[in-house]
Amino acid sequence: MIVIPKIDKKELVRYRQKKPLKEDDLKDLLVFLNPRGEYKGTAILILANMIVFLGMIFAGLNIISPTPQELLEIGGNRRPEVLHGEYWRLFTSTLIHAGLMHLLLNIFGIGLGGVSLEKILGPVKLVFIYIVCGILASLASIYWHENTVSVGASGAIFGLYGLLLAFLIFKIIPKYDRSHFWMLLGLFGGISLLLGIFSAGTDNAGHFGGLFSGFGIGMFLILLNKNGLKKNAR
Repeated sequence: MIVIPKIDKKELVRYRQKKPLKEDDLKDLLVFLNPRGEYKGTAILILANMIVFLGMIFAGLNIISPTPQELLEIGGNRRPEVLHGEYWRLFTSTLIHAGLMHLLLNIFGIGLGGVSLEKILGPVKLVFIYIVCGILASLASIYWHENTVSVGASGAIFGLYGLLLAFLIFKIIPKYDRSHFWMLLGLFGGISLLLGIFSAGTDNAGHFGGLFSGFGIGMFLILLNKNGLKKNAR
């Protein structure tokens, strides 16, 4: 009960008078998740992960902690299956999550990474790079792990952060914004990697695979169009 905010009396009066609310968090969230809105690419990525998770629930999987076998059956990534021709798992595994908390954390990560990069890249490039980094992260995972079922969007998310890291190092991001983005990378990216090192069940091979992939793609884009990226970042 401590964390529940107090009622805004002014907003309550407006509600009783059937006037539109000045502040509506739910409305703001729905606007952000509009695939035709300001952040089209980010919204598409978040909605795709949410829709797949809803499909998992309707299929009868445990909402909190589905088993590795269940995750494998619906498209999880594992070396033996991929080497036997089921290459589609490299992509489908990036949309599957091992429980509600896993999904929420990754949605938060997609939101931060997407909002940071979409204005610079545009929605089409953002989604394309996200998918490529996710697949490369899946490849890194099966290269490192012989018999581990890996799922989740975190490899693709680390790809976005690798891209952002390249933009920071090569000064694509304007000077007045760099400190904020360094803080973002330190809080979400750095802490996530550290937790992965010291906690069981975290696929750090996928994280590093995505991170290095995103950084490499970022350097390639900078070589192609550094001035254009700087202009978009401003």
